[in-house]
Amino acid sequence: MQSRGEKSGLSPRDKGLISIVAFVIVVLLMLAAITFMFRIDNIVVKGSSSYSSDDIVAAADIEPGKNLLTVDTGAVAKRVQDRLFNVESVKVSRSLLHSIVVDVEPAEPVANFITPKAVYIISAGGKVMLITDKARAGLYNVVGAEPSPMLLTGDRFTSNDSRKDKVIFELIDGIRASDTLVAKNVTLIDVQSFSNLKITYDNRIDIVLGSVSELDYKLNSASDRMPRYDGMEGMLKFQTDPSKSSFIDKAGLDYNEQVYQSNIESYRAETSVTVEGEEGAGEGEEEEPEEETAVRME
Repeated sequence: MQSRGEKSGLSPRDKGLISIVAFVIVVLLMLAAITFMFRIDNIVVKGSSSYSSDDIVAAADIEPGKNLLTVDTGAVAKRVQDRLFNVESVKVSRSLLHSIVVDVEPAEPVANFITPKAVYIISAGGKVMLITDKARAGLYNVVGAEPSPMLLTGDRFTSNDSRKDKVIFELIDGIRASDTLVAKNVTLIDVQSFSNLKITYDNRIDIVLGSVSELDYKLNSASDRMPRYDGMEGMLKFQTDPSKSSFIDKAGLDYNEQVYQSNIESYRAETSVTVEGEEGAGEGEEEEPEEETAVRME
């Protein structure tokens, strides 16, 4: 009596091959279905920007018809940010409606980082939007930032002194967020020393903040004092204790500078006479005299 396999005329090997072929066909059909179901048919651009949707789509560089599930959204976002200098941040997400969504946040210029060789236009998020030879009106003017020599347009700003990077933007952000009299009338920001920050109020009063700590208190305190110095030029300096400060007007600053320069000249003259008159005198480093100051404590 013949078995069912013998009746059908199929050997076990043939049956195995048929099973494999059937499995491959099913897998291919599934892949085709997935490819069709998750094919990218559209790229949706959201947010506002100075760039057109076509510019952003071109920067995203997504192959038409590509499988939605295989798109590296992080890589797409980075391409857009790197290629479009006026874009601050990009979020890329998938939509089940055969779409990739590119949400763009425009870069907002907030500061001119002024150096002897160039001016770096910096965004609120710290992006180098432009390297030029002319400061842009309406932005904070910052000196002493010391940009890294290899910095290019589109890069995130970095300084030669990495300790400055965070401090610089903490200071700018703090000034932008403040509604005080001083914050609204800052005409220069000096970050030459990250631990001895300075700002200029109304082009006439230098305010020595020291560190960036307790910035809100210092801005409020300085603003409370400004009416006393209406029309005056000078310097307001905060002490280690921010509740204490000293003010010296321009006449006092000029006098101190004259005294300082006079002392230096006298010291150098005396040193020169001593060296010429005393052969074999011990060598030592030249020490400059301390600056005399006339300040009003408050």
